[in-house]
Amino acid sequence: MITLPNIPYRIKIDAEDLPLLLRYKWHLSNKYLATKQINGGTVYLHRLILGAKKGEKVEFINGDVYDLRRENLRINNHIRWKKIPNAQKGLRKIGNNVYKYVWENGKHVYKGKLPF
Repeated sequence: MITLPNIPYRIKIDAEDLPLLLRYKWHLSNKYLATKQINGGTVYLHRLILGAKKGEKVEFINGDVYDLRRENLRINNHIRWKKIPNAQKGLRKIGNNVYKYVWENGKHVYKGKLPF
């Protein structure tokens, strides 16, 4: 795990991707690590790691957006996302704790506390 300046969460990343992480200054944008130092636009680290093309969705397999290990990331095509109704996943901060959740049948279903 690694801690970055101005990012209140610990990041899990593969050793092979560490130079990519250290090359740019990162900030949080919509809960994801992002930089604006590449071609002037916002670039998300998880997309950069996988080389995702425009229109491709990157899925965090375990729901933890700060687990940027390649084994936790996969490109998930747009059609598959549309086929799964209410398949929203995310993190919610309550006090000093961060919880994983999914959205099922119109409700947040909590899947556990993250170890921060």
